[in-house]
Amino acid sequence: ALFWQQNPADIDAGAFHTDVLAVGEGAFFMMHEAAFVEPDALREALAARLGHELQIVVANSAELPVAEAVAAYPFNSELIERSDGSLVILAPQEAWQSDASRAFLQRVVAEGGPVVDVEAIDVNASMNNGGGPACLRLRVPLTETEASSLGARVTYDAALDGELRAWVQRHYRDRLTLEDLSDPELLTEVHTALDELSE
Repeated sequence: ALFWQQNPADIDAGAFHTDVLAVGEGAFFMMHEAAFVEPDALREALAARLGHELQIVVANSAELPVAEAVAAYPFNSELIERSDGSLVILAPQEAWQSDASRAFLQRVVAEGGPVVDVEAIDVNASMNNGGGPACLRLRVPLTETEASSLGARVTYDAALDGELRAWVQRHYRDRLTLEDLSDPELLTEVHTALDELSE
């Protein structure tokens, strides 16, 4: 593992996670120049590990100010590998609505590296519920053997979707008021819902 320190100034500017200013997939790495302390040393360390396969695209502060990168989330994207090995950036719509962010993403595609396209999607529902655009890239590649040995229903499919929706309909109140928090029945409802979900 390679652990590298984030730039403290950019943490203070809102880059509370590394993925607000950097993202990678395989041997491709996209970062803001201000994301880490000693960025040149980081690039050298990555090159020593990945060799000639490493491709890094760096946004500088002139083309994409840190405040704009934090607000527009271009690095909070998922890099999706296609069957031919090329990459598509699945970006939050804010990254495409910002002129500076869109220009940077277009440059990433135009440079002729592995990224061949950018698709912008609305992830505000996720953000409003505590998730962020980086949640797009939460994935774990597994072999068939590994997937068959998971031992829990963690693979999302139509059957699980239906069961979870029915569970929500059974257990979620259609509204929650401040007074409800003093209702002992709410605690019972929560425990009942959790017990059923855990089974």
